[in-house]
Amino acid sequence: MGCFSKSENHWTKRNTMRVLVVLLLCAFVMIGVATVETIRTMNTLAITAITLGLITLVHTVVDITLFFNSKLKPVYVVAMSSIMFSFWLILSAWEIVEMAFLGYDEDNHTWPNGPHKCSIGDIQRYPGKSHDWSCPLPKARFSFSWILVLLYIASIVYSSKALKKEKRDTFQLQVDQAVAAMQAIRPPIMGCPQCGAHMLVHRTYADLPSPQYAQNNPAADGEKVDVDPARGYIFP
Repeated sequence: MGCFSKSENHWTKRNTMRVLVVLLLCAFVMIGVATVETIRTMNTLAITAITLGLITLVHTVVDITLFFNSKLKPVYVVAMSSIMFSFWLILSAWEIVEMAFLGYDEDNHTWPNGPHKCSIGDIQRYPGKSHDWSCPLPKARFSFSWILVLLYIASIVYSSKALKKEKRDTFQLQVDQAVAAMQAIRPPIMGCPQCGAHMLVHRTYADLPSPQYAQNNPAADGEKVDVDPARGYIFP
């Protein structure tokens, strides 16, 4: 598998790709279950699940395409996964209420045999009627909603780790570039680079013979006064 982008050398590629594939499959199943339920019951939550399922399906296909083109960015995955996680979590919370009513229905037979079977939009008490439908579609929808919530949590965790590593690598690259630029423009150095005290070669000509003296005394050209080694260097 390729990198997510040229700047990211080590995306958590394998785990992220697994999450995307499972998201795609769960979105297909959710759309199918909610569509059948909507045809049979006209449930508002099922219609909402279809809408979110289609959004999940589209953005997952886009993510997989970007993945194989090495253009999938961690920051994009974090943002999209957080948004979709919020939507699915809200839907799942409403489905918990729906499941509570379904459990009450199984004990007290409160749901009629009309077109809104297993829908919280038709809550009435029918003491003398028992229903013959155990509402498997809402329960299946509820299960897959929570699976999608958990998958988006996994996506956020993996992409957050990749984003943190990308920032760390980018910072290290900037530091390396700054050090290389400083080394390119500074003069040759002597001394101890690792200790930070770079000594630049500096010759002191104050003690050398003057040009007039050297002209009148040719032998004085070689009369170089020894300079103290400690004075031969300066610290920048």
